[in-house]
Amino acid sequence: MRTFNVTFTERKVYEAVVEAETMEKAVNKVRNCHVQEEDLIEKDITINDLREVLVKEQQFE
Repeated sequence: MRTFNVTFTERKVYEAVVEAETMEKAVNKVRNCHVQEEDLIEKDITINDLREVLVKEQQFE
């Protein structure tokens, strides 16, 4: 088994269909969490760095 150190940025970009009378009211529904969780689609996770970590076994005396 190998060991890796992973640095990543989790950018959550969601998409949902919102019914509202105006664009401002649609934005307010999203900001006030009036969007169902199952309507949201997560879009992106970016890996910034990936390196293998060399792990040496230590011997204890």
